Amino acid sequence: MTLTKQQYNALKMAFDNGILDHDDTAKEALEILLAEQLSK
Repeated sequence: MTLTKQQYNALKMAFDNGILDHDDTAKEALEILLAEQLSK
């Protein structure tokens, strides 16, 4: 699955704003997803 730039930016903003800070599993998964997108 490939994210659009808009989807990536929305997820990055959610991550940066700490929206997932209460859920370590989801935060870690999003961090991995964002890193994978950067490497493409």
